[in-house]
Amino acid sequence: MPLPTPEQIIELQALLPKGSSDPNVKKKYGKSDQVKTALIGMLKEGIKTGARTGAQTALTQVSGTTAAFGTIAAVFPVGAALAPWMGAATIAGKADGIYSLHDLRQNAESSTGSYYPCSCGKCAEGLQYVINKKELKIGIYAVSIFTAGAPLAATKLNSVRKSFQSDRPKERYSKQFIESANNGCLNATVAIMLLCGKWSQNEAAKKSQYITPLTCMLAEDGWKLLKSKW
Repeated sequence: MPLPTPEQIIELQALLPKGSSDPNVKKKYGKSDQVKTALIGMLKEGIKTGARTGAQTALTQVSGTTAAFGTIAAVFPVGAALAPWMGAATIAGKADGIYSLHDLRQNAESSTGSYYPCSCGKCAEGLQYVINKKELKIGIYAVSIFTAGAPLAATKLNSVRKSFQSDRPKERYSKQFIESANNGCLNATVAIMLLCGKWSQNEAAKKSQYITPLTCMLAEDGWKLLKSKW
């Protein structure tokens, strides 16, 4: 199983900066594209040469590219620790783990014995909304095949209209997942990982699969990146 074990998620949360759910703390890391560039550089160099030395090399190399030096310097301490974590997380696995949002929602609803428990009390509602949205999209695509794409076109126009409205449910739940993950909720952290990529039961995870979910949790506008994934 490619998804990290609960123990590894707890290790990850310990590595994330304290107060990372505070918007003022996130500002020092910058926007999603900057954080993502920094983490990619640190992952490449950190895995090759060791956490501290590798991340320092990345700090020197990436600072001259598209990311601002201030962002790289801010991400450097946490990135130095996250690079080896991403490498180790691809190794562990559990055959009866979580592979779908439905499974994760059931974990969130369970009061005891959950593999990825919810400590914020908000994940089940958010996951149900995500599931409903995804199933609705599948239905619209299916109908559009037989109606010359009319329902799909109408849905896209509606999505553009709603994108200019603030505090829509999709925005609200995206922010909630990130806030809960930053505050230590295992279920919310795994929800972000599931929404940010494809996790196969039979294939090993790639280290790069952790870049996007970590960017969502660290970046000032990480909720926008997460929102774009579903």
